[in-house]
Amino acid sequence: MRSAPNNGEAATAGNGNMIAIVMDSRDKVDAFRAAYAEWGAWIIVLKGLTPIPYKIVTITSGFAGYNFWMFVGLSFIARGIRFYLLAFLLHRYGPQARVIIEERLTFWVTLSAVILVLGVVGALYLF
Repeated sequence: MRSAPNNGEAATAGNGNMIAIVMDSRDKVDAFRAAYAEWGAWIIVLKGLTPIPYKIVTITSGFAGYNFWMFVGLSFIARGIRFYLLAFLLHRYGPQARVIIEERLTFWVTLSAVILVLGVVGALYLF
């Protein structure tokens, strides 16, 4: 039984398929969706731990047709881990942790962005 469409699926249902048809890449889109069905849980959890905007994985999951309730559950776990870890560090180490986190935030966001871009480029060449 298919679940209700989420934001990403609703936003890309018509346009995403049209883009795939126009670009003659329907096979690549199908391969991407199959790979996302297999690895989507890991992608959602790992992405939920990074400071990159979470909307990227939301739209991607919708485009890939990932199960909505599975997405919600994994998002809850991933974002919960991230925010509780941050709260623990701030509670345990106080203002010192805030300074360290804020100083290094640019580094981690940049590293995450580079990994994301490399992953997309790699996926384009593999599929």
